[in-house]
Amino acid sequence: MAITYATLSCDKYICNCEVDEEMVYRNDTTINSLSQPDDTGIQALWKRFDEPLLGDLDVPAYRLYRQKAFDGNLKILCVEQKGESAMIRIKEYVVSTPISNKKDSLITHKTRLLEEREWIDLKKTIDENCFWTILTEDTVSWLTEGAVWAVEGYHPSANNCTDRDYHIVGRGHPKKSLRFLRICEAIMALDSK
Repeated sequence: MAITYATLSCDKYICNCEVDEEMVYRNDTTINSLSQPDDTGIQALWKRFDEPLLGDLDVPAYRLYRQKAFDGNLKILCVEQKGESAMIRIKEYVVSTPISNKKDSLITHKTRLLEEREWIDLKKTIDENCFWTILTEDTVSWLTEGAVWAVEGYHPSANNCTDRDYHIVGRGHPKKSLRFLRICEAIMALDSK
């Protein structure tokens, strides 16, 4: 059965809220499996790289995680609201992989305040591409492309379409979903300034 209605996001972009309850259940199952407080879940991942859980920030926040499976190159870009604007934290690592056997090593760590326009534009891109309704795929499928791309989002107010305050979308490559690609590009573009 589908939940059928349209909603306006805070920036007044219409997302089709024909959200299949089966899809929401699958998303929840995948997210719950990632959220287990063990050595394999997302909590362990963020602890490994000294990153907070987005829900602990208690402000709107988005994080892009990109890891190339074979060379151990990892990039984390985390954007969190600060007043009317936001701050971005960018970290790059060389990490241990089954192929590289390198020790995790931080090679770049920088932060900066975004201009208010940059934060508005990022939120607009996220809203226009209906981030909260993109299917969360099983993480096994992320690894088949030789890379992992994931975007997490947290908002203290639950999303109108899914009634969730946390979402994560991952793909082996962002080009597999145009909406996901646009969101990844918008976050990555914040690193070029």
